[in-house]
Amino acid sequence: MKKFAKTFILLILAVIMSLNFACVKRPDDPPEKEAEFSIDETIQKLSESAYANQNLSDDGFYGLSDITEVGVKQANVNDEMYPIDKTGLTVINYSTFSSASDDYEKLLEALNYAKNLNLQGKKALIEFPANGKLTINSSLSDLTNNTYNLEGYNGLYIAGNNCTVELTYDDFSFKGFMLLNNCKDVHFNDFTIDYAIPTAVNGEITAIDKSDYTITVAIDSRFNETMERVAVNGGILQSYVEFSRATKVPLENGNFCTASENFITGYTLSGNSAEGYFVKVKFGSAYYGSFSDVALGGYANLAFSMYGYNAFYYNGCENVYMENVGVATCPGMGVVGVRSENIYINRLKIAVPENSGRLMTTTADGLHFGECFGEVKITNSLIEYCHDDALNIKSGYWYNLTSVNIGEKEVVISRKTSGIMQPKTGDIIEFYDAGTLEKKGDGAVVSVSGNESAYRIKLNKSLMQQNAGDWNNCVATNVSRTAKLKFSNNIVRNKRNRGLLVQVREAEISNNAFFNVGHGSISIHTSLDVFNEATIPDNVIVKNNKFINNNYLLSLAGDISVFAKAEQLGPIGTIKNIVVENNFISRNGNAGISLYSCSDSSVKDNLIHNSGRITSGEIYECSINLTNAGNINVARNYAYRTLESESYAGIITGGLTSTDSIVLSDNKNLNYQKAEVVSATTEVQKLVREIVIDGNLSDWEGQGTDVFMVGHSLATGQEIDPSEYADGFGVKMCKIGWTDSGIYIAFAVKDNEHLFKTINNFWNGDCVELFFSTVLDMPNADMQLYRNSGDVAQIAFVPTWTKGWGIAGVRTSDNIIANENNIVAVSKLTDDGYAGEMFMPFSVFAAAEQSIKSNEEIAIAFVFADGDRDKIGRKRVQVSNVPHFVEAWKTKTAKMPLFKFVG
Repeated sequence: MKKFAKTFILLILAVIMSLNFACVKRPDDPPEKEAEFSIDETIQKLSESAYANQNLSDDGFYGLSDITEVGVKQANVNDEMYPIDKTGLTVINYSTFSSASDDYEKLLEALNYAKNLNLQGKKALIEFPANGKLTINSSLSDLTNNTYNLEGYNGLYIAGNNCTVELTYDDFSFKGFMLLNNCKDVHFNDFTIDYAIPTAVNGEITAIDKSDYTITVAIDSRFNETMERVAVNGGILQSYVEFSRATKVPLENGNFCTASENFITGYTLSGNSAEGYFVKVKFGSAYYGSFSDVALGGYANLAFSMYGYNAFYYNGCENVYMENVGVATCPGMGVVGVRSENIYINRLKIAVPENSGRLMTTTADGLHFGECFGEVKITNSLIEYCHDDALNIKSGYWYNLTSVNIGEKEVVISRKTSGIMQPKTGDIIEFYDAGTLEKKGDGAVVSVSGNESAYRIKLNKSLMQQNAGDWNNCVATNVSRTAKLKFSNNIVRNKRNRGLLVQVREAEISNNAFFNVGHGSISIHTSLDVFNEATIPDNVIVKNNKFINNNYLLSLAGDISVFAKAEQLGPIGTIKNIVVENNFISRNGNAGISLYSCSDSSVKDNLIHNSGRITSGEIYECSINLTNAGNINVARNYAYRTLESESYAGIITGGLTSTDSIVLSDNKNLNYQKAEVVSATTEVQKLVREIVIDGNLSDWEGQGTDVFMVGHSLATGQEIDPSEYADGFGVKMCKIGWTDSGIYIAFAVKDNEHLFKTINNFWNGDCVELFFSTVLDMPNADMQLYRNSGDVAQIAFVPTWTKGWGIAGVRTSDNIIANENNIVAVSKLTDDGYAGEMFMPFSVFAAAEQSIKSNEEIAIAFVFADGDRDKIGRKRVQVSNVPHFVEAWKTKTAKMPLFKFVG
């Protein structure tokens, strides 16, 4: 026995020594690798250009898994991918083909001859003159929106030979260049579309008058001919964008708006070509709250066209190739593809010509694709100064779900938006709740009958129904109408709106560079709103990109933004399979990366620098925002911030996100937002006299505990001084009390302009909200997440409603909803505003009663909202006992004030 013990001890010692030896650095071991450059030097080198820096050869440092892959691969930019092989093509020499003196007629004849060749089964090649210019008067065309309409071509090739196609037009009757319907095997190479007289002009801002919300622009003389035509023929001002005078980049704090939604109501034109033209732009009341007066002396671009006049429009086409094609400007979108299969674009150049003085290319999207099939590939391209999205690619739109026949496996759907294709056999239709975007079911199409107002569809399986009304207020989407996207090695820069809007089921966005994109670089989303855009994205990879100085207009939650939204955000898992990997994200306005309504996704190996540098408040001032997100892998990311801020957090969670479902591993400087309770506990005294719930607050005189307001916020995030709203709005009284039977509250509001909304959107107007929670151990989570873990309630008061109050079900316990008839409440109008009272009986709020008996605190937030004041341009005010930023904290117990009931 002693021998065995001795042997065992020796064995253990040997194992320990071997382990220690393995951990000791031996003389012949290679030295540990150290980063060649500091983090600041690395960021500087990454920011110097759009291209990947091959000199940064140290893989694996500062989050990035392969730093040499980040950005555009300069060696590939000049790759020719779709050259024209003349073998088997019938050549049409443009210069000698026609005796017509007008280029419009020449090209028309060449195109018609090419069509005849196609009808004979021959492929036709039109050769433009080398380095020449075609001047095409689009007014000679009898078409409404386009200069040329090509129908049914099969094998059309245009070799541009570095030619410029310059369109002219009479008066102010501009048109797009070319519409192609049902064409196949189309090859356009080596030419640029331009307009002799652009429909967008710009000049110096010489006057800003905030008293009547006007801005005067002295138009650059290079645009005199455009302005002469505006003076004679009129023209609707479609958009207004301000630029920095020094950098020619969309101005960070400037005005950016369109004529839609009454943002621009008109303009006054004065001057002439000799003395210069001046345009005084008048902004509408809907824009008053956003009006900025910082751009005096800067530049502004004014566009007199926007949609419907596109350079290239492919409808129902197949196998389209474009290489070395340019769009210098056009009065609509650059390249549009609808219901087309396989579109390949390499080295597209949507860019302003040098020394042209222009600050806009396309006055709408650079590229726009809807309901396309097969592949859409955009590579090695430059897209700059377009007014709307650089690329918008969507599968289609939502349908209304009219009826469901469970037994017959039949549904009836109808169009919500014009232009939706009829579903075909084999297509997969998915069904979602129109309010929440909760998925309700899916099925494959077996047969289709009817028309766009009522498609009657047989499915391969029955839709399940558990409760009456399950299929009320639902919508449908055809997820089979989606192209595989590759967007690679492109530069997107200097533009007002988004970079990419992505709504497809498979996409790779890689090795691109996004600079100065005002609204944010990439939006991967679905929305059931006025634009009605579907389908819900899936399987999207965003890797090896640079994102620098974007999202400074704060319209997206993150520079890379994923979300699903109808009346409210979609639930966890609405969007799945998103990968954000090995990207450099620097100096963006809101969060670097934002995942809403998302699951089964990963954020890994990214370097995120000074994210959330502009955002007001505490929702998006972070590197990563996770709202209604679950099963997210966040690994090996490096967050680096040199800006001072007490609000910044590495990761901010919201909505239904539970940190238990987020896997964090090997990240640097990515900590969750801290849960710091900033307000002292208020002791609530028992009431000494009976309270009658009738809206008459005289019962409260001399009793009840005052609730004091400490947060004063605009819903957009800015803090507001009470003196700025005191003239027409304010909290006159807010009290709370209790008895052995329950909790009482009372309030009185001064409000001289009523803007009450419905139960479906009350938060956008005048209202009072009460947030109540006995659950205190999930401070950073939205109340939705734990609404059935205790007494949790969101209650709204609007005096014009039938009852004067209502419960918001998304943040209220099922038990409270089931027994809400036992709650006694009233709100009513008063001489100078409105007032209300509520009794919350312990028979309904049993958990609250138990908390009080156990001497435990309860979290309660009171929020008093005053809707937008259009006349003075003030956005919705929120006044609360919750500290600023009210919108960020009113649904989270981290900063909801605590109340202890005593006496």
